[in-house]
Amino acid sequence: MKKFLAICLVLVMVLAIALPTAVSASGTTINGHVIVQPVVSSVMLRDSGTGADAGTAEGYPTHDNPSGAILVNIHGTNFDIQGDTVTVTAGSNITVGTVTVDGATQIHTTFTIAANSQSGPVDVQVGQGDYTSDVNGNDQFIIGSFATLTPPTISLGLMSPSAPKTANASGSIITNDTTWAVTVSESTNSAHAGHMSVNGTGVGTIGTNVLTNEFQISKDGNTYYASHTGISSSGATYLNSGTTLPLFVRQTIDNSDGAGVYQITITFTWSPAY
Repeated sequence: MKKFLAICLVLVMVLAIALPTAVSASGTTINGHVIVQPVVSSVMLRDSGTGADAGTAEGYPTHDNPSGAILVNIHGTNFDIQGDTVTVTAGSNITVGTVTVDGATQIHTTFTIAANSQSGPVDVQVGQGDYTSDVNGNDQFIIGSFATLTPPTISLGLMSPSAPKTANASGSIITNDTTWAVTVSESTNSAHAGHMSVNGTGVGTIGTNVLTNEFQISKDGNTYYASHTGISSSGATYLNSGTTLPLFVRQTIDNSDGAGVYQITITFTWSPAY
């Protein structure tokens, strides 16, 4: 009998320690009300006038967005409306402004994106009390892609019917994409697209004011492509290859080509990641 009583006393003591009065089945009681884990279901841009959602939650680094702060609505459940501190975090490169709790299912704030931020999705989390919302894929804000392209300017100089004339120069790209692509092509819709011409549009007569042989381009000086098909994904797209965009060009003059000043426009096109 004494052994049985001793065991009962130990069990009672353990239960008393394991059930503190500050914890309930639904959350943590703070200042007289219960705080539970918040859930973020979506992040949207916020209209500065009406406060309504104003589109997909995305923005750009400060140097590409002079207005700086971006208004956002954060939707979800279990947001604390009792006046306790609610925090929002959005990665290391986004500064979060003052957080306002509009109700149990919405809060709003501002995001300011640092100038050196890489493009891509950032998880937005809401914290209150001892709880922080879990990352769930619906809580993302997109830092948009930006790029500044500086294409090269090339002159072939004096050309004559002989070996192909070549020249090269380098352009550059500044971007916050970690993965990016730049394609190069000549894109006129004329019958002689890809040919140098006196007026630069490919319109005219082969051998008179349009060169007979097509203009060729390359990014490495070894493999050349017809300029109207371009340096493409099947050829030699610049894929995340640093910040330099080298361009090599080649033109062969035919004996039938007339004298003149010929030109062609080559376009560099950047494909953003986000």
